[in-house]
Amino acid sequence: AIRYPQKRELFIDKREVCLDEAVKWENQAGALYYDDDLIETDGCAGYAWKVRTCLHGIKIASASRNNRMEDDDDAQKRTLQSLELLASSSSSQFACDLLGCIHAQRGEFSRAVEKFQLSMEHAGERDSLDADEEIGTGLAERRTVGNMALCFLSMGDVDTPLELFLHLWMTFSESQPSIPKNARPMALLLSSVSDEMECTANTSSIQLDHSTKIQLLWKLFHASSLAQDWGTCLNAMEEMLDGNGCVQQHENHSDMARVFALLQCRRPLAAREIARLLSSKLVSLKNILPAQPLLIAAELYNADALLLSEKSMGVVENMCTPLIYTQRALDALHSASGKKIGKDNKTRNSSSLQELQVILYNDHGLALLIAGDSVGALRCFREAAKHTPSIKTSANTTLPWLLLPTSFNLSLLLLRDGHMEESAKSWLHARGHLSTWHKAVRGDNEALRKLKDLRVMAINRHGLLMAKRSMKSGAMVLDQENIMEWVPPVVELGDVKEDSTRVGGVDASQITALDVVLLRYAVSHAEKKASSS
Repeated sequence: AIRYPQKRELFIDKREVCLDEAVKWENQAGALYYDDDLIETDGCAGYAWKVRTCLHGIKIASASRNNRMEDDDDAQKRTLQSLELLASSSSSQFACDLLGCIHAQRGEFSRAVEKFQLSMEHAGERDSLDADEEIGTGLAERRTVGNMALCFLSMGDVDTPLELFLHLWMTFSESQPSIPKNARPMALLLSSVSDEMECTANTSSIQLDHSTKIQLLWKLFHASSLAQDWGTCLNAMEEMLDGNGCVQQHENHSDMARVFALLQCRRPLAAREIARLLSSKLVSLKNILPAQPLLIAAELYNADALLLSEKSMGVVENMCTPLIYTQRALDALHSASGKKIGKDNKTRNSSSLQELQVILYNDHGLALLIAGDSVGALRCFREAAKHTPSIKTSANTTLPWLLLPTSFNLSLLLLRDGHMEESAKSWLHARGHLSTWHKAVRGDNEALRKLKDLRVMAINRHGLLMAKRSMKSGAMVLDQENIMEWVPPVVELGDVKEDSTRVGGVDASQITALDVVLLRYAVSHAEKKASSS
């Protein structure tokens, strides 16, 4: 089916005929041993039934959320019931994992975690690897623990996934490279982050261990960045480079991730050296569309490293300014926007370029502001704010780590230049209160009362936040802010809590302070408009 995709459906139909026939023979064989009708399980003791059940389960798990197999609900129910039956015994760890992936695809993450935990329990109950399971060094455990970590991330937990991936990495590091004598030609890993399977070829122990190492380190990098454990984040990238572990086609991405980790660890000189080399290499590939987003990000990291060097180390270069690097990134963006995109890459590249466009205009505005061009900065901030609402998550909400920094910079600059009303409109729109303000201005007493409640809440939040910070001043250094701190979208949705440090990448105290100033203005403006009408 893989070699001849045009005959895929024909091969699948023939496979089903063969499996159905095999299950019938298994049922007949089972009847020779069991006379009790109550224990008849439609061939559950045979491998053909297990294979058929798992193949049908893979088809369900591989279907995307927007492309569910609704044409045959009865068949799905029978498959799920068979998987539950198979998972209830300790004979198939794979069935537990498969059910976990199906629950995760449907957004039932708690149930998915339960199935993955049951899979781990089954693995612990066996003295040796069951013949039903995949063969490979830690393959089944990596599959189970990795998918469990993704479920915890989806539920907003960033610490548990980091612990799970660290456990996997330690287990892998301490194990000896090995390959079983009866290795199968291909091992499948289920993944809840895409509709495709991870395929690991068991051609040699070196290839298997190398592939496992790269996959684990990337997942560890991702989990540690979400947990903001920058030391582990950097160590994961450094470990990937040891022993020429970086795969050639992913070398640019590895360098980019390393620059990110170095900046977060406040090592701007090392980060800038790598970023400059990466930029030079990517410039020669600028006519290749996949290299364009990397080139834009590399130039932005150059600007970040330069800013951090000047701020923390007093290093100032006369010939280089952040504006030079952001302008180069802007030129690369315009070049990428004018290129034709193939159908397969259109959605992915368009989304990446849209996010980079917002970040770039925001950073270019900051660079212009540093250079003294407040008019140009205001124009860039407005351009970034214009493109932000078009970028949505799967839940149709705007990404807070894109929306808040841009809206904050725009509103603050407008406020500084005396444009109070426009500043309030921009900020209240970002905070979701603009419609309430408009209703209050038109004389809606209920909306005005709600706006006053928001003002009181903002004042209380800001006071509590500052009070808690002053109490923890001995353990928290507030002036050490990271240049481009990644804020995990699964954790933060723009809400400020009493113990918040950053919201959407912006210092929480700055968010609450701007809330107080502009909500006070909004209430006063609404009262004046309402009384005059």
